Amino acid sequence: MNDLKQYIKQLANEIGFEQCGFARVSPLGTEFQNYLHWLELGFDADMEYLSKHLEKRKNPLEILPDAKTVIVLAHNYKTPFEYPEANERVGFIARYAWGDDYHDVLKEKATLIMQKLSEIVDFDYKIYVDTGPILERAWAVRSGIGWQGKNGNIINFEIGSYMFLCVVLVSLELDEDSPAKDYCGTCQRCILACPTGAIVQPKVVDSRRCLSFWNIEAKPDAELLQEIASKFGRRLFGCDICQEVCPYNKKNIFTQEKRFYPRNGETALSLTEIINMQQEDFSRRFRRSPIKRKKIQGLKKIAEILFKNV
Repeated sequence: MNDLKQYIKQLANEIGFEQCGFARVSPLGTEFQNYLHWLELGFDADMEYLSKHLEKRKNPLEILPDAKTVIVLAHNYKTPFEYPEANERVGFIARYAWGDDYHDVLKEKATLIMQKLSEIVDFDYKIYVDTGPILERAWAVRSGIGWQGKNGNIINFEIGSYMFLCVVLVSLELDEDSPAKDYCGTCQRCILACPTGAIVQPKVVDSRRCLSFWNIEAKPDAELLQEIASKFGRRLFGCDICQEVCPYNKKNIFTQEKRFYPRNGETALSLTEIINMQQEDFSRRFRRSPIKRKKIQGLKKIAEILFKNV
């Protein structure tokens, strides 16, 4: 099985994943209790789906009964591009949404790994790319991919936190890796930099105050407090502030996956264009882009707020 594990790591690297870790399937303990407490505090805002299928989130065996190992794959998405300067009529896009939708790209790559593996061994598997009842960050820590930073994101010592996670449950019994050590130390840059104070304590984010919740997840008719709206700056879709200040993201280690590069070289969008955009144009322009998640009315609402603020 050690040879099989190394083969999986080799396949993952060849297909473009920078990190590949393994953890033994078992019910989550402290991690799940922390998650329940987070829900009880209302920090999930109106993302009701996060409180569903709790037994599956706690125990992967509720998803795949014969699962033995959790494989966690991490894919860097940092690219050598930056936001435009001195243009107040544009809204910034979070780096993860510059290119194609990571759900599609990672699912495709992980499926290819499993298909190749199926050629030499018979097994069951289930792939998740931020699309199901899996606590990805808990398994990323357990499998050694990285530690959970004070901003809540998983940080890898080599590539930082600009990475997507893919979790694969497999019925193969493979040796587990050691959990990742925490290297945040006494640093509080992300906590201090958050414009709305959404990081209420290390590793705990109150979504109700998070800019990314409001300009990505919130429903178009959700009431947005002025104190939050006034903090958007030029953040149209998402917010990377807590990652931008992280020392582990200072390295210039860029992804080789061109599908994560900015579409048409754009890292920001014209606010006027968004405000005047029609549904047909929205659907065509943001096809297979993470931005489509916000829907046209939601994106227009944020664009109008930014337009007034500048």
